[in-house]
Amino acid sequence: SNLLHEIVSRWIPDSAQLWTASHALGFIDYARNSDIASTIDFNLLNFDTAKELIPLSKDKLDVYEIAIPKSTMTSILKGYKLVVVENKDGKYYNNALGTEGYLFLPANDSREVFQTLAGDKDKLGLRDRDYLRTDEIEKINAQMPKLKILLLSTFENYIYHPDNIAELKREGFNKEEYITKITDQKNENHTDIIAEIGTSRAHYIELKNCISNDKIVKPITDALSSDKFEDFYPYFNMKKHFNKTFLSQFNLSREDLSKTNWFKNEILKILNG
Repeated sequence: SNLLHEIVSRWIPDSAQLWTASHALGFIDYARNSDIASTIDFNLLNFDTAKELIPLSKDKLDVYEIAIPKSTMTSILKGYKLVVVENKDGKYYNNALGTEGYLFLPANDSREVFQTLAGDKDKLGLRDRDYLRTDEIEKINAQMPKLKILLLSTFENYIYHPDNIAELKREGFNKEEYITKITDQKNENHTDIIAEIGTSRAHYIELKNCISNDKIVKPITDALSSDKFEDFYPYFNMKKHFNKTFLSQFNLSREDLSKTNWFKNEILKILNG
């Protein structure tokens, strides 16, 4: 994947294309995650007849079966619990729980997590909470028990949680001061946050294909209007709305933050719940 990125970004002019014939997992992974690359499957084609080919959908993890057949993957990963997660967070979850019998696989977003589970009953899924109410999470879990939902807004809410950072014992870190910083930024962005709730919820596939969207957001807006950390933090998107400049002084990396006992235990509670 790194080799292909190097070739495309440094050697191929904008006026040209690079075609490769390969079953290499890295090449497929690069194509799936690049905005300027596509994967076309030539398998089982009759080359004596005309055929229109279109790129494989990037919304489905099945594209990886070109490199590793599902039967082989199942054999190799026997004994592992496969969990599909959003974005590129999988490597950090693997940092935390790779020794616990879990293997985290990437998906573009929560929609792809949902769709993957709908087509593969053997996997688990883990998606961000975003702006889902607690009662909605319970209803979704009742219908799709293999779809696990974070109790905090995003993955970043866990790794940048005050208790998680405190475990690293960085010199000069004051948990109460940090909570005050988070609260202040929540209040500074309050209007924008409230405005995006309805629009965001309208795109949740779970509120279309699993339970109905009743459009009730008052419990969420009330929580975000509170300055009590335990009330607003589950809905405050740390990925989008928190400026992490304050944290730069403590030399924190996602790798370190994802290896704490606090993070590991919090995610295990959700996966085992």
